[in-house]
Amino acid sequence: MTPPPASKAKRQRDPAQKRQRILKAAHAIIRAEGVQGTTTSGIAKKAGVSQAIIFHHFGSKQGLLAAVATEYGHGVARAIFAHAVPGVRPDLRPMIAGVFEYVRENGYLHDFLILGHDRSDRSSAFMTSRNVVIGALAQAFTMYETAGWITVDDPAVAAVLMFGLVESALTECFCRDVPVDAEAYIDACVQCIERALQMVEDR
Repeated sequence: MTPPPASKAKRQRDPAQKRQRILKAAHAIIRAEGVQGTTTSGIAKKAGVSQAIIFHHFGSKQGLLAAVATEYGHGVARAIFAHAVPGVRPDLRPMIAGVFEYVRENGYLHDFLILGHDRSDRSSAFMTSRNVVIGALAQAFTMYETAGWITVDDPAVAAVLMFGLVESALTECFCRDVPVDAEAYIDACVQCIERALQMVEDR
């Protein structure tokens, strides 16, 4: 008996599933081999797709790299706000600790891009990821200021400064050969950010 044709809904989902498989494969290979050791043929093999499918979805290796970085940025943003409760004053420590845990589990963006020979590719990918995280922080800070939980002149500037501080701490903890106490860096980040945001105590 001839099997029934695939449903329209299933056919529509398949491209999205392939795209996610490609991103997952690319992230794994980039983290293991660096950008220089990553090829579209290797990604295609690991993802179980053809190279043509990769170029169809991402246009080029650089486009794929930017997509991986974007996914990474969204992952960091989700980690920051994973424990946030709507309508409740934010607790900075789990926000910062969530970022450290995400990086520990998924690799540090700088670390798995650092081996790339094309500096423009690395810079473009990092900026893509950076902009996703900073955008999420700026939106949150705007809401926190409206709620009266923080006092800042410009939430967008505060978001950039918070990103820079935490990014530097992550570099020290995950990109150095000498072991460091990540908890000490988390605590120091929290203290600095609380002062910078002039967080208002619960009344």
